[in-house]
Amino acid sequence: DPGPISQTTLKHLTVFYSGLYRALTFPRKLEEVNAEGRVVHYSPYHPRGEVRPGPLVTDNGFWDTFRTVYPMLSLLYPDELGAIVEGWVNAFKEGG
Repeated sequence: DPGPISQTTLKHLTVFYSGLYRALTFPRKLEEVNAEGRVVHYSPYHPRGEVRPGPLVTDNGFWDTFRTVYPMLSLLYPDELGAIVEGWVNAFKEGG
């Protein structure tokens, strides 16, 4: 037991977890798992709307996330970052 938490420590924890929550809010994932267990997404870029394979992401959230959020994701959630990057590549392929 580390003992009682000081007000300063509590303030630092609040700031840290508030920032972590906001950092993990974006980008939004637009994917689901189909009946065969594959990750698919509805493509908003296709004129008729089409279900395409793989992940898709949108709403990067902040203009400078490449400096802050993506390095953090590479350290804390590397597998998730791989899926996010794949989702951005799919968005580029489908929408240009």
